[in-house]
Amino acid sequence: MGQVPTHGQSSTAAVDKVAVQRKYGYPRDELDDAEKAALISMMLAVHDEGSTACEDVGSSALMHLARDLVLSYHEKTRLLATIHGEPPVAHRVEAFLNAHLAEVLAEGERVSLPSNTLVLPAHGVARALSLPARRDHVESPMVSSYTVLQGVLHNPLHDRRTTEGSFHVAEGGLPITADKLRVPKGVFANLLRAALSPPADMTLLPFTADFQKPVHSVVSLLLRPVVGPATGRWAEKTLEIVCYAPGSLVSNLDFLESIFGNAGDPFLPENDAALDPEHWSGHTGCIILAPHLTTLTKREVGLPRWEDATPLQRTQGMCWRKEDERYNGGNPFKVVCRTAEGVYVTLLADNYYGYSKKEVKSQISYACNLAGVYEEEHSGGAIAFPRYSYGLEVETGTEASRWPHLAGYTFADAMELCRPFASLQREGYAIDRNYPDVLYVPGNCRFSLITHSVEWDNPDGTNTRLKIVPSKVYILPSGFKIQMEKHPAAPAWRLLGTEAVGVRLHKPCTVSGGGKSELSKSISGHLMYGPLFIADPEKDFAMVDAILNSDRYMSRFRDGAQDARPLLAADRTLGSVIKMVTPSADDFTDEYNAWLASFPPHIWPIVFYVKRFYKPEWADDWRAHFSMDMVNGRYGNEVKFENRKIMAGFLRVGFNEAGLWRTYKTRIDFIPALKVQTEDDISASATVPAAWVPHVKPAGGASAFKMSSNCEYRLFQRPDDCVHRGLDAQCESDLAGDGNFLCNFEPLKRKDAIELVTDTCDFELFTPPMQGLIRRAAAASTPEYFVSSAHTRLVGQPPRPTSNPRYLQTRPDVLSPMDTYVSEIGYRLHHRIPADRPAAVPVDLLLIGRRISRPQPGLPNLAVFNPIHYQELPEFFADVICGMSGTSPSTTGAGSEGALTKGPFNSLPFTIDVGNLLVSCILAGLGGWSTPTGCVGPRFNFAHDVSLIAPEVFGRMKPEERDPAWLIERGYLKRVADFEYEGRTVPASRLGYRITPRFAHFLGRVFDHPIVFDEAILKPEKQGLAEFAAGVDELVTAQRVIAQRYFDDDTVNFACPPLKALLYIMARGSYEGKGLDHPDIRRMFTPDYLLSSDWYMARLRRQQELHQALWARNVALLTAYVNEPINAWPVSKLKLQDRLRFAQEELAFVSRDDYVDKVLMGTIGADTAIPAMADR
Repeated sequence: MGQVPTHGQSSTAAVDKVAVQRKYGYPRDELDDAEKAALISMMLAVHDEGSTACEDVGSSALMHLARDLVLSYHEKTRLLATIHGEPPVAHRVEAFLNAHLAEVLAEGERVSLPSNTLVLPAHGVARALSLPARRDHVESPMVSSYTVLQGVLHNPLHDRRTTEGSFHVAEGGLPITADKLRVPKGVFANLLRAALSPPADMTLLPFTADFQKPVHSVVSLLLRPVVGPATGRWAEKTLEIVCYAPGSLVSNLDFLESIFGNAGDPFLPENDAALDPEHWSGHTGCIILAPHLTTLTKREVGLPRWEDATPLQRTQGMCWRKEDERYNGGNPFKVVCRTAEGVYVTLLADNYYGYSKKEVKSQISYACNLAGVYEEEHSGGAIAFPRYSYGLEVETGTEASRWPHLAGYTFADAMELCRPFASLQREGYAIDRNYPDVLYVPGNCRFSLITHSVEWDNPDGTNTRLKIVPSKVYILPSGFKIQMEKHPAAPAWRLLGTEAVGVRLHKPCTVSGGGKSELSKSISGHLMYGPLFIADPEKDFAMVDAILNSDRYMSRFRDGAQDARPLLAADRTLGSVIKMVTPSADDFTDEYNAWLASFPPHIWPIVFYVKRFYKPEWADDWRAHFSMDMVNGRYGNEVKFENRKIMAGFLRVGFNEAGLWRTYKTRIDFIPALKVQTEDDISASATVPAAWVPHVKPAGGASAFKMSSNCEYRLFQRPDDCVHRGLDAQCESDLAGDGNFLCNFEPLKRKDAIELVTDTCDFELFTPPMQGLIRRAAAASTPEYFVSSAHTRLVGQPPRPTSNPRYLQTRPDVLSPMDTYVSEIGYRLHHRIPADRPAAVPVDLLLIGRRISRPQPGLPNLAVFNPIHYQELPEFFADVICGMSGTSPSTTGAGSEGALTKGPFNSLPFTIDVGNLLVSCILAGLGGWSTPTGCVGPRFNFAHDVSLIAPEVFGRMKPEERDPAWLIERGYLKRVADFEYEGRTVPASRLGYRITPRFAHFLGRVFDHPIVFDEAILKPEKQGLAEFAAGVDELVTAQRVIAQRYFDDDTVNFACPPLKALLYIMARGSYEGKGLDHPDIRRMFTPDYLLSSDWYMARLRRQQELHQALWARNVALLTAYVNEPINAWPVSKLKLQDRLRFAQEELAFVSRDDYVDKVLMGTIGADTAIPAMADR
């Protein structure tokens, strides 16, 4: 096996497969169940001297052999505990807690984290521990767990998380924002004591539930999640988090390690973050899972009586009138303790899995805020590489002459770049050494499925001919890829071409259910296919002939411009033809539009097919190549090309008012984009100077690029459509695989499988992988349970299927490493990037997602946006500061999700995150694009359709066509204007710009009939002006209410100047007498203003101070460790003297006088208000 490169890293970087397997459990280990049980029982015997685990699982002989080893380990552990009772990460947490809580702890009392925990040393141990050794099901008050045919199923007490009133913050250290509940230090100390003393029944390890002597323990896990991506100048940065869970909830740790990776045994020096200066961000986290805290009363935790409480405590419910009042009403919550010192401790009073993941997210966000330079973003993301169908033949030399971006590349230059990983063959092509199915071929190839070959003429006059094979990918010197693929709905093959450079879409600030995951999903599963029909062959073909030979195109323009090119001209593309025959009131004359409208809709697809396949040698005899079969002595209605049935593709684009699908035919050459997923939910990003990415030209006035990294190895997916059999093919394929972590599905038994299989009509609706799984379940005797994608967990009274089914999906780029590899190699060739240089792919487009519910009482009316909006930075930031959302299946309620939709996950003042993103957008020239999930206006539901289609459209636009200024100037975008309604001004300009009918030009790169959005959709006010006006008013009111909170908690004074001005305008209508449209206000959001400002320079100087402090600490910690004689062996093994020298060199470098100008200029720097926050 070769390397698995990722975008932003070198393709020659080798992967330690053993380390990846231990950290992430991928690929799965080869141990059988008996071997795993024996290993786990040995671990338990080592952990608990009196354990009968080995006898209980039938491995007593193994225990007999290892008896002395185990006894020796116990004695050495006992002696070592008197010197070093806890691992380094726990020591750092304890030191922080004891210092911070000193004033509220009893005299002589010290906080001690659990010491004799069962440590999870590698991925997979937690999963084995989470279920009994002898049966397939275990119940506890908090979770029901099952061994299922395709993995494990855990159904927690609550099927979703709630955000309302759930985020509590301990006082002291840093300000607490108005949306969080304030917890006195003494109360936090009491909650911490209780969290560290879980009830005995909660500590039972499920694996030992049936043993003679069940094991009770707290389990611990070390994580090292990503804080900052590798940038070329800086290595990837991580923080350390130690997690504790009572034994019965070990499945939560399985969940966490599956997403973020198991960082190993924290006692081992190689896993000590303090000895890893290149990668440690300097921050430490701790998560203690303690659902039993919901049983405590307010009186028990030390909250005051109502009579003794402050007004704020009364408002927040942090006091009691009755002694039996539960803390937080007995509902789930989390309480965090954090300061500016860099340590963050969370007590988590719920075991819903999403809570655990989101708490890691909160700690990553905290580390980014304190570290500077980096951002944690609530984001999805993907690189979409446009693909095209060439049918049966393509000459790549001809394509290069038609498309300038494919020209100017030579095979010799490509081979020089590929030398480190490709073997040149004497026939004039090369084979990739990492993936032999990847071939590098010259630019003048002729690919033909008719002759089953690819051939070319070599410079020496010889000709090379290779058999074209489905498994192969053929890469041209430009990085463009050709491969053959079977049509998904026809017994035919076709040639596909894939662009070397895609568009990188970044989807931050996206509310729950707003389409973060959909951005990266292939649209292939949503394509429907059917025959191309014709009504009357003679009559219809005559109309096609009239269109092909018409001269009306020459004088179609309203402004009198002329276009003499015939429709079938070689220099006129299919896209040009679609644009030419799409009616346009702005561009074309009324007479021409009327002529276009005179043809039936089914005629145009035939015209496009003729255009796509036309060859000059046909002359006027195009009809000879198209035919219909004879049916009952008459011509049928299905059109064939060269005697092959034409299968047309269709996409759903929303629903009509009656709930029926709105489907539109895709272009004949349309193939869904190849997507490389880059983000899903938790992302770490860095904004870097443009000079660090020399192969990409900055757009407009940008001086920097935004780089982002996925913090998750597996993705906690909510497959909304899985209950509809066959609709979510990816989900069914995933759930039919092995090793799944499933949540909120119904455990089914063998009899259920038999019943499903025998219900033939409905069973056939499943995709083949799910059918295969259910058949296996029907035939298998063990395990007892399986999960069907269509059967989600029953919850509530009366029982009903949950709308929040979940599973962990291994990242597609991990499962398909060759696709990622080929994408990167093509990108390298196109940009001529050597193999030893990073192939950084910066963000091209910032595209947020909205969750818009149908307007109804009790829900925010957000149905005022059309399918694609663009907002300049002032309007965009007013929007994302508010973070409004409709209802989502994964949470309870609706309303504001906080600034950047991170309210439930951010323990620091929002001004830090918002200021960081603002600086990043200004430097990188990114504005606010958005698409809706749900409704467009009150009448039309689009579900996730626009989120799925947007990458296809933006991916087929040239860089200049994605420039908002270019689009605005040419009328593709138009600003929504304020208007008068019932005696008041409706500030609709807050909505920014929206696409116009002209935007159909770009939709025509996907659809034959690009007018997929009519006036009522492009202008939602046409669906009801009163509802539209009310929706805008409600949005602006929400912005005012949310902005006022920054004044209530005084965090407005921590905001950078443009953000402060915006908050004043949102809350009070003006800033220094100026509104949002005032030129002085607009200027504050420009690069010229930012780069010349004192406050930006102050951010950079603050960043230098932070880097100096970090590297000084690294030097001090390494020096102290290296100088201890007892550490001689790990010092030698880990080459810590080299790491110390590296740290000393970095400290000298970041201390240089020109560090700000030469390195930090173009980054976001660090928020200068944090020191002031800590001093308050």
